[in-house]
Amino acid sequence: MVLNSDFSYIGKINWKRSIMLLYQGKAEVVKNTKRIVRSVTQTFNIPKVIRLVKYVTKIYKNKVPYSKTNVFIRDRFTCQYCGIVMKKEECTLDHIIPKYDGGESSWENCVTACKRCNGRKGKKSLSEIGYKLKNTPKRPSIADFMRLKSSILIGEDFFNNLD
Repeated sequence: MVLNSDFSYIGKINWKRSIMLLYQGKAEVVKNTKRIVRSVTQTFNIPKVIRLVKYVTKIYKNKVPYSKTNVFIRDRFTCQYCGIVMKKEECTLDHIIPKYDGGESSWENCVTACKRCNGRKGKKSLSEIGYKLKNTPKRPSIADFMRLKSSILIGEDFFNNLD
């Protein structure tokens, strides 16, 4: 896993790439695994988490890409109807204006929902079923999204659960 210099989450890379970044002086180890790799002249512990030495500002080109997982992150894995917090596997994506009625898969029309609320809503509109959204869905800025992403990971006591 790669963290920015401010410890915000960037993404995942393979162990070979992480060792190259360490060797080039572009990163430092935050946490190692117990596995070891040997070269002709050196021995390395395979890193589990590395932090970049220099801050990387351009992670996404212009805007955060729409995806199911990114909607879950934006909504903090919280059902936007009943407010329960879920694990990623328990989350479902709900279209506020159902696809059946011409609703698109977009930041503004999709929210995180629990299976119960999504099932009860079905192809109905919010007014038909009487649901109200906890938050108005919109595309997050890159800075807000990265802050959310890193706070979710750190909020789960992430570094203590790496082993």
